[in-house]
Amino acid sequence: MNFLARLLGKNQCQSFLIFSRLLSNGQCSKMQSIRDNYNEYEVRLRFDEWLKSLWLAPNEWVHSTRDASIRVTRHFVPFWNINLKGTVRCSISTKSNFPFRHDDKYYSHREWHSFSFQIDDIKLDNINIYADDKFDTYHIQKLDVSFDQDQLVNLSSDDQIIDEPTINNDEAFRNAWMLIVKPLLEDICRKKVQERFPRFEEPRIDSFHLTINSKQDRVFYYPIYEITYYYKSKFLYTCLLDGVTGYIAGDRQFSTMKVTLASFLSFYPIVKMGLFSFGTCLPMAAIIAPCIGLYVCSYPKQYKGGLNQVQWMDDHSKASKFTYNLLKLIEESKNPSKLDGDQVVHVEKQTV
Repeated sequence: MNFLARLLGKNQCQSFLIFSRLLSNGQCSKMQSIRDNYNEYEVRLRFDEWLKSLWLAPNEWVHSTRDASIRVTRHFVPFWNINLKGTVRCSISTKSNFPFRHDDKYYSHREWHSFSFQIDDIKLDNINIYADDKFDTYHIQKLDVSFDQDQLVNLSSDDQIIDEPTINNDEAFRNAWMLIVKPLLEDICRKKVQERFPRFEEPRIDSFHLTINSKQDRVFYYPIYEITYYYKSKFLYTCLLDGVTGYIAGDRQFSTMKVTLASFLSFYPIVKMGLFSFGTCLPMAAIIAPCIGLYVCSYPKQYKGGLNQVQWMDDHSKASKFTYNLLKLIEESKNPSKLDGDQVVHVEKQTV
């Protein structure tokens, strides 16, 4: 095993160990996926329509799609499918639209009032989190990945690219907690509070703790078409097409000339309103408009990276206020004799 680890390297060894663990648990003995609704020809037509749908796209892409520079590859991408049941207790802050009394205190309609709220028997089904690191998570999250048990089909490795999962179920749930579960629970708590206390306004979720009574997870595979294309043979752009719904997420190319022209024309209302004279506005437009046109060409990649960084820092700054624990593992940790040799004892309270 040590020789194999050195041979595969650190990253490949990690993928091999995770895949072996899934195989030992019987999750890879039958690889299942949703049947895709597109072939390569239909994918190219759908991609051509998507490129032409933007007026600011370059003319060479609007008139015709250059098939020679487009490469389409179908992947069956692994996702951890998570289903859970539990109880959530949250801390709510809200303002009322009328003065009221609570706990022998008087509150005006301008003051924030905090109280606890509990929701029992919460059930979250069909939570799907990307189980690999090959594709950009920003694009993957834009796809509406869902698995219907009645539409699952068995996969074989013949003439198909099946990606192996590189993260285990614990890491997958931590990712799902930040990206999917926490926003879902916030929305559920907010709606429940509005239903129960209709006279209160602007409910704000300060914190909550989820006690998970049961959790099931399994790896399923989803058909995704990877589309790569070159623009003027300089820049490589990547798009992902949902093999079930046909939705496309990815980098869209903008025309520098069209964006520059649109920016230049936007200065006309400024002159019309008399904020600046024509002689002052013309040099400003001649300098600013080309800069905007050049910036927009690289906007998708810069925006994507900046959004990921800001969102990640914002989520982690609030992570200590939104927690969860697994009730079953807590009970087992109190009885070490019941633990199997390969089980991992989790702490009572996990902060993500």
